[in-house]
Amino acid sequence: MTAAPATLRLLRIVLAAKILGTIALLCVPMLLFNQRCLQEFYGLRPEPLLTARLIGVAYAALIVGYAAGWAEAGRGRYPSWVVAMGIASNGGSVVAAAVALATGDVRLDALRPFGFAAMLFAGLIAVSLAVCHLHHRRHRQP
Repeated sequence: MTAAPATLRLLRIVLAAKILGTIALLCVPMLLFNQRCLQEFYGLRPEPLLTARLIGVAYAALIVGYAAGWAEAGRGRYPSWVVAMGIASNGGSVVAAAVALATGDVRLDALRPFGFAAMLFAGLIAVSLAVCHLHHRRHRQP
């Protein structure tokens, strides 16, 4: 079964947004910002700073996966593994953030613009990937 062209176009748009947004909102800041900047931009202060650096490396690895999925969709094949990875990664981060907010580990008023934007972005990507998957299931071609 192959994916419908409309599904692949939508998926490539979502993956491109995910790649660019992850680089700007998460990967570069976690790899390059100092603790004061991370506190100012996200409202969180990772201790030790190595924690932020390792998270930045993990985001870079995810970007490699998303880029492979983007390329695969460009070749006309639906990368179900990338969609599953994205739903799990982004949906999981939204659930983790919601739990942290609900339990008081993180206060909403303590979040800074980047932290709030990153949470909102992850939620939008998770929903967008789920929509892509539902569209694929409904419109795949024999």
